[in-house]
Amino acid sequence: MQMKRRGPMKNAPLAYVFVMVQIQPITKYREFVPDVQEELRDLLPNFNELKRTDNNIEIGPGGEVKTSSKETAHYYFTDIDNKYGVMIRDDRVILHAVDYKGFADFRSRLEHILVKIKDVLRINYYRSVGIRYVDQISKVNNLDIDGIIKTDFLPKTYGDHCLEGSSQGRVEFYNSTTYGHLFLRSSMVKVQPPVPQDLLESYATLIGSQPENIKNTLILDTDHVYADNSKLRTFDVSAVFNELDSMHEVCKDVFNDIVDVPKLEGA
Repeated sequence: MQMKRRGPMKNAPLAYVFVMVQIQPITKYREFVPDVQEELRDLLPNFNELKRTDNNIEIGPGGEVKTSSKETAHYYFTDIDNKYGVMIRDDRVILHAVDYKGFADFRSRLEHILVKIKDVLRINYYRSVGIRYVDQISKVNNLDIDGIIKTDFLPKTYGDHCLEGSSQGRVEFYNSTTYGHLFLRSSMVKVQPPVPQDLLESYATLIGSQPENIKNTLILDTDHVYADNSKLRTFDVSAVFNELDSMHEVCKDVFNDIVDVPKLEGA
């Protein structure tokens, strides 16, 4: 069935798009990074390496404690204007953008780049994909946030001892879909980061600076993840993007159900 597409949205609140492709682990991935950089240096000239040490604690049957650490490196490549780019590590490739004009545009920018990464890293298989949209919804002209968002995603007060009305709070919903798991989260506090905390590092690396906190804004986080990652699948980049496109359509329908789009575009 042909998908019904719409054009660019007026007053679009979308701030960040984050796609994760979980691949087969590549223990020697660092050795390939210079070749990836050479392949991408004209398309994504900005390069950044972030090293991280992950500590793991295991408690044995007898109560003995074993600790281990693993150092990973995240390699970020972004375009000249820090609008879109990729991140590579041992078991995943991240595609992300802050300049988003629809999924077709996102695909046209990054599909051929993912093909290059696949070829250089010799990725034959992947496990799962996920797509995540972060919207920053604030007052537009005379239209307040509560006129844009359905009440289920607005902060609520409970009992007589709650202070400051319903000006701040967090809400989360979960649904199963035909593709996997759909998480919907809204956050509205006085001052907060421009994206959820777990995306802050990748977002900051993409824009090339430490992001400033935002005020009087509701963050709507739509996270759609493929369910079955128990087995490897053949990594065909075009098929992966087709899958992401279908998952994106679910996210779009959810957005249209939560947000009063005609009001927003008419503000």
